[in-house]
Amino acid sequence: MTPEESQQFEEMKKRINLLEAESAGLQMAVIALIANHPDQTKFHLYLSRYLELQAAPEAQALMKLLSPAQKETTRTLVEWLGAIPENKS
Repeated sequence: MTPEESQQFEEMKKRINLLEAESAGLQMAVIALIANHPDQTKFHLYLSRYLELQAAPEAQALMKLLSPAQKETTRTLVEWLGAIPENKS
């Protein structure tokens, strides 16, 4: 690996680390919002419906550029978010 390639590789690793950190922070914020949503039933129904609409071949506005593996990860994440329990306190 040339020094330039090595530098590019290190930059890519830094970007990936930042993206992972940003993703974790966003997930925490979304979890807090979901857990405190005033109408849990309505929220979960909308989330499920929206996922199905985005996954439909004719829609795919948000998911059309994702690879099959990324689409599966997106579905898994949304389903996981949909299972977050209501904050009862």
